[in-house]
Amino acid sequence: MATTPAGTNAGLFTVSSKITDQRLSEVAYNEWYEQRHIPDTFKTSGMAEAYRWKALNPEAERPFLNVYPLQDVAFLGSDEFETIPIDDGQLPGSGRIFDLVEFDTRCYRPVQSFEHKAFPASEAAFAVFAECTPIDGDEYRRWCEEEHFAAISKMSTWLRSEHYSLVFATVNMRSIEDQGPGVASR
Repeated sequence: MATTPAGTNAGLFTVSSKITDQRLSEVAYNEWYEQRHIPDTFKTSGMAEAYRWKALNPEAERPFLNVYPLQDVAFLGSDEFETIPIDDGQLPGSGRIFDLVEFDTRCYRPVQSFEHKAFPASEAAFAVFAECTPIDGDEYRRWCEEEHFAAISKMSTWLRSEHYSLVFATVNMRSIEDQGPGVASR
């Protein structure tokens, strides 16, 4: 996975989801996402990369995770972003994806990054996303730099950790409370 693009307004857009209507199979959902939705996002000027994962834990609340590195987080509030189709005649029922799937969308800005010095930049075989709300931002940054990054970098498969701060979050277009910074490790 590429690192978050450099820039003054760069960020990360994450979409975790779960199928809520049994008429939509996992196969049909993945087909919609990979063959229609992601190509539609790539037609815009704001999204050039997309990464998808499925949780290893079958009991995960939202087992599907999609990540889009952004050059400019302002794209998410643009008219162009709103043109990405959410209706599809090949989907069951109304054809509206929000009637079939619950999406938790979040936008993050990069705070810090820590990479393994022994490895060249490469794509990760797996990603770990964790979210926490620190009481003291400065203390949290110190903990990341002095303790967390030092400990996690000893893992033989670890490549890099990126620390982000939450800009906004919504669940199926309903805004939810600011959850604070999160850490994404790959």
